[in-house]
Amino acid sequence: LMLWLLRDARTEGEVASRFQHWAHFFSELGSAPSGLHAIERLLRYIVQVAQGATIELIHEQLRAHSPALEETFMTIEQQLIAKGELKGRAEGRAEGELKGKAENVLAVLEVRGLVATAEHRARIFDCRDVARLDRWHRAAITADSVEAMLAS
Repeated sequence: LMLWLLRDARTEGEVASRFQHWAHFFSELGSAPSGLHAIERLLRYIVQVAQGATIELIHEQLRAHSPALEETFMTIEQQLIAKGELKGRAEGRAEGELKGKAENVLAVLEVRGLVATAEHRARIFDCRDVARLDRWHRAAITADSVEAMLAS
């Protein structure tokens, strides 16, 4: 099944037109030991690789060609959604941490009367390196200029 997916699951159209040929194998896999985990990985592969393929498309195909797997798919779909939500929350926290650190750097500069240009502000907010932002924060306390702080 994986070899067929590697070869034939590159677009939404390919998935839609070929799924009926794979349905039996998905059903067989669903009843195998560790089969649900394997199906989850295969479905994740399809969604990531097949251009335009979505969880909804896969759900439609399973409903049409392998109804016995629909309950199994719903469980997998819920797991994929939960994992996506957790990843989104983690990414949101990381983004919030970076934004907060950038704001702290700019606050110290402002309190000290050092003017950050739009270019400086963009560089600080675009920084994705927590250690660098921490270094800039410490340097902002004593730096003679924004340029000197950014060079630290």
